[in-house]
Amino acid sequence: AMRYLRTWFIPDLVIIMSDAATLLPVTGRQGDSGYGGLLRLSKMSRFVRLARIFRVARSFDQVERSLQQYFGGGWEIAVEILKPFTSIMMINHMLACAWFAIGTYVPSDTGLRWIETELGSATSLEYKDASILYQYTTCLHWSMTQLTPGSMQVFPQNTFERCFNFLCLVLGMLIFGVLISSLSAKMTQYRAGQRDKFIKLATLRRFLHDKGVQGALAVSVVQQVRQRMSTATVVPLVPKDVQALTMLASSLRRTLQCELCKPQLRH
Repeated sequence: AMRYLRTWFIPDLVIIMSDAATLLPVTGRQGDSGYGGLLRLSKMSRFVRLARIFRVARSFDQVERSLQQYFGGGWEIAVEILKPFTSIMMINHMLACAWFAIGTYVPSDTGLRWIETELGSATSLEYKDASILYQYTTCLHWSMTQLTPGSMQVFPQNTFERCFNFLCLVLGMLIFGVLISSLSAKMTQYRAGQRDKFIKLATLRRFLHDKGVQGALAVSVVQQVRQRMSTATVVPLVPKDVQALTMLASSLRRTLQCELCKPQLRH
């Protein structure tokens, strides 16, 4: 409970208050700018919900540690490759929500909005009159085209929408480059790990052959080594494994050593 109070209590409270504000009855003049501004602000504040998406990153770390502990490095590299794609989908979701909010609530200097344009030349139905699912998929499709070389029939209709479109294009170039480099690095790391395992197994087979170990015993040895290599657990780091600690001054190093030994000293 205390952890929740320190982390997500305030964002959840803002979300609940914004939802309550939208349920307040409209009283007084219809053109009351104060209430209208409060209502628009409460609707825009719902984007605080998107902050909870960042909890997915922490969940990925927990899943990665569990898979690495029980299944080995193959699952670890799979999770590492999946991370960029999940991040892309979350970013596209947030951009889609922002694009819909801009077209709905942000003032227009031209009097036009993308959401007030027609779905096509064969119909007079506008995007604002379409179903919620169609509006969301349209916004998601639009956000995907900003991050990838795709096309879309939805275009900005005022200055704010065009500026946001420009920022999304710049963001798309950066994200696309980072995604390609990240995937290349992960695949290189995976191939290096597989090559290391292949060399170790080849060395073991040559050793068994040179020593005259053949038959079922040699097969059992190789199979057990291969199994333990694929299900190897993460070995906890000790101070001697961290080379950066050698750069610390002696006094600071002793203080750190005392801090590391505190759990054992309590017992």
